[in-house]
Amino acid sequence: MTNTQINQRNMFGLTIKLLDEGALSYETNIPLKDAVAQAKSNVVAIDEAGEQQRTIRLGIALDKGNLRKAMVEKAIVVSGIIYAYAAGKKNETLRNSVSFSYTDLIAARDPESADRCHIILMVAREHETELTPYGLTPVLLTELDTNIVDFKNIALLPRKAISEGTTITKNLADLFWQNIQLFKGVIDKLMLQYKLSQPDFYNNYLSARTVVSGGKGRASKGNDTTTTTTSTDGK
Repeated sequence: MTNTQINQRNMFGLTIKLLDEGALSYETNIPLKDAVAQAKSNVVAIDEAGEQQRTIRLGIALDKGNLRKAMVEKAIVVSGIIYAYAAGKKNETLRNSVSFSYTDLIAARDPESADRCHIILMVAREHETELTPYGLTPVLLTELDTNIVDFKNIALLPRKAISEGTTITKNLADLFWQNIQLFKGVIDKLMLQYKLSQPDFYNNYLSARTVVSGGKGRASKGNDTTTTTTSTDGK
């Protein structure tokens, strides 16, 4: 959710809470009761969509970080074996071909990180026989290969997340729009009848309908997804 949407979600929650607490005041006003029930349902849907949005973003980032670490740590082990062999044979070309530090691998951009680990894997396979006495095993090579493939696959997921996130973002915007229109066009108007008969209830409603921007302390009615303000009394 955007900061504006978070502020509006807080307004929805406060307003619905006040309307619930004052439900006896409009017990016989069926259209108002129905509108409040629909506003509650919209808020539930907003919260669910917001959680989906958060889960997609955080989940992929966490998975990718774990897979990158597993890939790099395995690659460092293999490169160490190659490096030791090359140093012993005074093969500077071979040694330089895998001369990547942990930081070179872990801090690189996704494609470069995977490519560098793949270079290490290819060099190891090319010299597998000579490297066996140094500790290289088929299992180690298979594990590194698997780590690289897994990381490359997860690295592509942000594109999928962007696609899914775009859909969720649009759904969120639609849900906010629906609730804003529900308040603006129905609940605000039906609440006008309590302005004189129950002024405390009405004034508390107006206060709850105020959206306060946490960043700059500005207050406005939460009637749309911009800064436009529409008065609840129709003025």
